[in-house]
Amino acid sequence: MFNNAPFNKNFFTVWLTTYDNGNLAQDLNKGIEDIQYNCLNLPRLIKFKDQSTITYTYAADGTKLRVEHKIGNSTTRTTYCSNVIYEDGTAKCLLTEEGYVSLDGREYHYYLKDHQGNNRVLVNKNGGVEEINHYYPFGGVFASEENVQPYKYNGKELDTKKGLNWYDYGARRYDAALGRWHKIDPMTEKYYSVSPYAYCSSNPVNAIDYQGKLVIFINGMHWGDGKSNRYWDKNGGGFATAVMKHLNDYNAMYIDGSIGGVGQLPYNLDANLRRTFGRNQGFLDAPVILRKIKNSKGELIETIKIITHSMGAAYAKGYIEALKQFLIDNNLPLSLIEFEADFAPFQPTEQEAVKGIKTFQFTNMNDDIANNKWLKSPFGIIQGVEKVTIGIEENKKHTIKDFYNMVFKLPEGKYEVIDGKIVPIN
Repeated sequence: MFNNAPFNKNFFTVWLTTYDNGNLAQDLNKGIEDIQYNCLNLPRLIKFKDQSTITYTYAADGTKLRVEHKIGNSTTRTTYCSNVIYEDGTAKCLLTEEGYVSLDGREYHYYLKDHQGNNRVLVNKNGGVEEINHYYPFGGVFASEENVQPYKYNGKELDTKKGLNWYDYGARRYDAALGRWHKIDPMTEKYYSVSPYAYCSSNPVNAIDYQGKLVIFINGMHWGDGKSNRYWDKNGGGFATAVMKHLNDYNAMYIDGSIGGVGQLPYNLDANLRRTFGRNQGFLDAPVILRKIKNSKGELIETIKIITHSMGAAYAKGYIEALKQFLIDNNLPLSLIEFEADFAPFQPTEQEAVKGIKTFQFTNMNDDIANNKWLKSPFGIIQGVEKVTIGIEENKKHTIKDFYNMVFKLPEGKYEVIDGKIVPIN
């Protein structure tokens, strides 16, 4: 620390940003004096101090259809028609899974990606290098040789016009210089422990956030800390964090699977009633969850993982039934629900796994709650589970932290959906 050091006011910068209803409305550091949003909370118009504008057009479901840049006396219109991109009415490129095709010259270009899906090198069909990108941890481009295409960090489109430098993740825009989104997460109330503006829990080296994907945690009996990270991490010895690190998914949705906790104990002792409550909540959540696993083009890019504890297992069966029905009604593959993992399921003999959904059971032999016939929960196996893991350590019982060492037995890694099939990202 320096005392009585000279102060140069020319090096003092005031960060002038304002927000409206949680959305960035003004950023004078970039000369943005107004940002207007549509009914989906997506930016509709960006207006700069020099009267330059960027205008967005979307489909009813939020899929981006067109961007118009009016900068000075120049106007550029980019239209997105499925995987074909037009500029000023002329088809410029066809996006593919591994790169794109330049339609003017009919040339193929391929991305070489790193473990986070960042486009690091662009090569032509002969292997010649056309572009090289290097990134800061939060996605800022600190070096780019022969900048010829806009898809960069996480494979997302970077708009650099007028110094905007925003990545388009579909549901939200991302400023890599700040490491923050420009609006709150639509599901921020589902995980209070993480800032609604934080990118991948502020851990970009170990995590990626294509679209804010979810690991759904459904808790068991509690004394007021249900439906929160506190149940799983503070009281659970960091269990949720361990699960998310193992799965490489860092957005969590917390659901109360015990219908309000200990105050509702008589109802909670009925597995069928918990399943019914879960089904009702699942029908409410299904449309929101589906939007979370889509990209800006409306394509499904992720799967759903559901982790339960104790009474949450029966609740989850109903919840998954609702998700499954929603997928069927919308002609979507059931493989989007990748798996359910039940830790210390309460009343296992009264439960049946949802057909078509991989279900794993983790049970400790010395669990004096889930294996207690006096609590109407004798030791047993959930009907239809794919795999059962039984712990025999004497000191491992019913609490979720007693299962910490079993996290590694969950299917690991990152998955994406290609043509309705689950494919791991290596």
